[in-house]
Amino acid sequence: MHRLREDVAPEKGTDLESVLDLACNIAPTEGWDISMPGFCAYVAGGGILHTAVAELLSATLNRFTGMFSASPGFVQLEVNVISWLAQVVGYDPKTAFGNLTTGGSMANFLGILVARRHHLTEHELTHGAVMVTSQTHSCIAKGLMMAGLPQSSICQVPVDSAMRMDVQQLETIIITQKDAGH
Repeated sequence: MHRLREDVAPEKGTDLESVLDLACNIAPTEGWDISMPGFCAYVAGGGILHTAVAELLSATLNRFTGMFSASPGFVQLEVNVISWLAQVVGYDPKTAFGNLTTGGSMANFLGILVARRHHLTEHELTHGAVMVTSQTHSCIAKGLMMAGLPQSSICQVPVDSAMRMDVQQLETIIITQKDAGH
């Protein structure tokens, strides 16, 4: 890794061949290849050809899919995929809805926002509690803070030997939080 470190930005550009050699032959030798079969540390977010092609098309076409009138064709493609996924998990494709995100962190953030809006009053937003474990992905705490919940609302519940939330500890923490006005 030290051979890749450059403390000072280069004053001149680098030829394409050298850049490609760095990106394709030198840098990849450092770390893990998350696109390889059998790599299970987390859901791979890159290095997969079809995702790269999709990103290229998305960036190149630069179509706004947040509003049907701006890009009806691409919005319909997204609706199709969501409908297909709904069918795969057993939902009624006529009533299921959603949107495609750039990954799990964004999907979790959207879930937090939906839950906040649907379930929390203004008082609960600042006085509520969210139960997580040491196994909860870091994007959850970040998403909760971005959604306006204070850091103090996040309560970590211990896990059992099977890495599941310890229900007895959870009950104790809920009682403690309620007694504290949360």
